[in-house]
Amino acid sequence: MGRAVRAPAARRRGRAGCTDVGSGSVLLVAVVLVALALALVLAAVVQAQAARSSARAAADLAALAAAREIAIPAEVVLAAGLRPDSGPACARAGDVAQRNGARLTSCSTQGDLVVRVEVTRGTRWGAARAVAAAGPASARISPSRP
Repeated sequence: MGRAVRAPAARRRGRAGCTDVGSGSVLLVAVVLVALALALVLAAVVQAQAARSSARAAADLAALAAAREIAIPAEVVLAAGLRPDSGPACARAGDVAQRNGARLTSCSTQGDLVVRVEVTRGTRWGAARAVAAAGPASARISPSRP
């Protein structure tokens, strides 16, 4: 009564004499590797999207800071025939972009009191670029996208 019964050798083997022992482990390893590859691709996409959003925020803040630097009442600019000086404004924009983890690549004034900036933020797979413009609502110029 205490004796174990073993299946005959023909029943332990699969068709044509092959054994299926360990095939579940191979399948599990394959599924785990595919899931890991998909997770890595998803992580890369999420990181790129985060860098893009961060670059946009840095560009917006840099443009606003630069516009604030050249915010001279329109009457003064028109009466004196002045053009806003973009030097200090662009320096301020560069500082704000750097504080937000980006690098200022372009800064210029357009029209009356409108500042246009372009920033980049580096990632492992390249650079995320963003463009922003800021100024009074009466001088709306949409930023051109490269």
